[in-house]
Amino acid sequence: MFDFIGVAIGILFAILIISGIIFLIGYAFKSTGVKISFDISLNGYFYFVRLISGGVFCLAGISRILQGIFAMIFGNSFSFQLESYTSDNSEEMLQMFNGSVEASLFTGITTAIISGIIFLVHARLQSKNELSMKQDPSKDIIFKMLVFAGTIFFGLVTIVGLVGSIEELYKFILFDSVKNVEDWRKGVPGEPLSIALSALIGWTITLRRLIRLISKK
Repeated sequence: MFDFIGVAIGILFAILIISGIIFLIGYAFKSTGVKISFDISLNGYFYFVRLISGGVFCLAGISRILQGIFAMIFGNSFSFQLESYTSDNSEEMLQMFNGSVEASLFTGITTAIISGIIFLVHARLQSKNELSMKQDPSKDIIFKMLVFAGTIFFGLVTIVGLVGSIEELYKFILFDSVKNVEDWRKGVPGEPLSIALSALIGWTITLRRLIRLISKK
């Protein structure tokens, strides 16, 4: 099972560091007299962090919560892979699920809280920055690129997740009825389905934002 919370926190810190560097570069340009809108660049930074933290909120927070909920409703085999382990004291093979409802819910809720706080803080700062801007922030090329990139990213994750869910659900339903097939395993549709549904949230939000930008032309 992928360690979502560790990766999520690592990505968040990396993005914040990179964004801070971009922020300082923009401030340096302002001091040198280069004609660049500092407020719009700052607004792009805020949206960039919101996009990343929102992605972590959906893909590493909501998805793990959904995975745990699916396991509670349909059983652990729906969301977690059954793996074999060798006991240290004997040669007996032990079978255990590579995840649990409690771990998924704890990881998902914790990640959602961390990324959600970062998202809300930057959303608040962005709204204050936009009030002081004389130019429409939607005309900023950085803003448009981030909206477009977010739409593509969430769209691809949603489609790939749904395709993977169909394949895993097929193997999950037909597992007991298929006999004498080499390398046939029971499907685990809970994980790709939870990722697809959580990515769909981000896709809906970014797609609506993109449609608004297109309609303003």
